[in-house]
Amino acid sequence: MIPHERLPVIIVGAGVTGLLIAQGLRKAFVPFVIVEQEPPGGRSYAREWSMSLHWGYPLFAELLTGDLLSKFKSTQTDPFNDTPEEDELPMMHAQTGEKITSLPLGLNYRVSRDKLRMLCAQGIDVRYNKYLVDARLSNDGNAVTAYFDDNTEVIGCTLIGADGVRSIVRRILVGPEKAMPTSIPYEGFMVNASYPAEDAVKFRQFHPMYVSGVHPDGSQDVPDPADPTTWRFISQVSRKVPSGRITNYDATTCRQIVNDIASQCSEPFRSAWLHLPDDTVVWHVKPAYWVPIPWDNAGGRMTLAGDAAHSMTYHRGQGLNHAVNDAWTVVARLKEYACGIKSLADAVSEYNTECRERGGREVLASLRNTELVHSWDDLKESDIFRYAFAKGVQAPTCAMAAKFDASAT
Repeated sequence: MIPHERLPVIIVGAGVTGLLIAQGLRKAFVPFVIVEQEPPGGRSYAREWSMSLHWGYPLFAELLTGDLLSKFKSTQTDPFNDTPEEDELPMMHAQTGEKITSLPLGLNYRVSRDKLRMLCAQGIDVRYNKYLVDARLSNDGNAVTAYFDDNTEVIGCTLIGADGVRSIVRRILVGPEKAMPTSIPYEGFMVNASYPAEDAVKFRQFHPMYVSGVHPDGSQDVPDPADPTTWRFISQVSRKVPSGRITNYDATTCRQIVNDIASQCSEPFRSAWLHLPDDTVVWHVKPAYWVPIPWDNAGGRMTLAGDAAHSMTYHRGQGLNHAVNDAWTVVARLKEYACGIKSLADAVSEYNTECRERGGREVLASLRNTELVHSWDDLKESDIFRYAFAKGVQAPTCAMAAKFDASAT
C-alpha cells in the first residue's frame, strides 16, 4: 500500500477546469491522475463556441508553464491580432440598429473552447474511457478510491470532481436529488458558421470580435485573415420561453425560430441568421444553474470545481473565469498540503469555503442578470449593462432562486 501522503490527487473530468488543475499540480510536482469518461478526441466539441477570459487571466497564467503560456495566443479566436488592453462591447438596439452603449471590458481575451482545452492538455496523460460509477473512502479515512465502469479503480489522497454541470462526483457528495441543476424558462440558439466574404467583412465592421444586440421584444474563428470566407462566426440568440416550459425542438423548428427572430432585427443580426448556409446546424441551448450547498468533504478527500461546483448561466461571461479561479485556489491549497504547511482537511476545507461563497454569489448574480437582460424595461439594471465583466458583483437575489446563505458551512 502506498503511504497516503504520496497518493495522487484524482481529477475527474478533462475539460478546461480539470486540465488546468492538472497543469498546476504538474508545475508544482504534486502527483495526480486525471480521468475522462469520453474517448480520446471525444472532447473535440461538436458544439464549439468561444469564451471570455478576463479577470481570471493572471491566475490562468500562473497555472501554466512558460512554454505553454507562450502558445496562449493560438487559442484566441483571432490569433492574428493583438488583444487591446482596453476593449469595449458594443450593445445595439437589435430592432433599429442604433447603438445603446459601449460596455468597457478592460483586457478581454476571446478564446476558442476547443483550442483552449487542447493547449491545457499538452503534457498531461489523460486516462480516457473512464466513466466514474462510485467513490469511497478507505476504512481508515486516509484515502479515496474511484471506481469505474470498466472494473478498474484508482486510489488517491483526494478526489476533485471537475466533471461539469451534471457532475457524477456532485451526485456522490450530496445525493442525486440535491445535485440536480435547476432549469430556467429561458433558452438559447447558437451556430458556428462561415459566410460569403461580403457578409463576413460586414459583420466585423461593427467590432473585430463581438457585438451584442437587445431587442425590445424579446465570435468568431479566423484561420486565414486574408480570406473572409474562412472566418467562422459564433452567433447566439436567447429568449424567454414563450410557453414558460422548455421544449425539445427538431432541427427544422430551431431554424424556423431563429429565422423568425432575425426577421425582426437590424444588421448585423439579421444577416447573421438569415444568411446561414442551408446545412448549418442550429444548437438549442437550455441554460441551468446549481447554487453550491455545503457538502461533506470527508476530511478533505472529495471536492468539486468549475461547473460541477457552481453551474451558472452564460449571459455575463463569468463561467470560465470562476473555473480558473477554482483551479488556481485548489492547486494553491494542495501545494500547502504537499509541503506540510496544512493538513489535507484544512487545505480542502479552506478551498471549499472560498469556492462555495464566491461561486454561489456569482451563480445568483448571473441568474439575475439573465432575467434582466431579457426584459427591455430592466436592461439598464442588469449587471452586464452596469458592470460589464467585472469580478465579484454582489447582485440581489433573483426571483428564480432561493436566497444563498454564504455563511453556511
